[in-house]
Amino acid sequence: MDNAMADIQADDMKHGLYGDDLPDLIATKLLEVVSQDDLENTYYEMQKEWAETLPHDELMQTARDLGIL
Repeated sequence: MDNAMADIQADDMKHGLYGDDLPDLIATKLLEVVSQDDLENTYYEMQKEWAETLPHDELMQTARDLGIL
């Protein structure tokens, strides 16, 4: 993006023209700069943390549901 376009978008943001779309725009921009490996690592860590919170019975059932056991 050239400087003129960036200036226009900055002015639009100052005047509230993006409204509720701003979080979507930020998320989209951040996805442009993050690598696929970063995304996969983050998703893996989130899933691991979730699995670690499961009681033993639910952990075993989930493993069976996923065909691990």
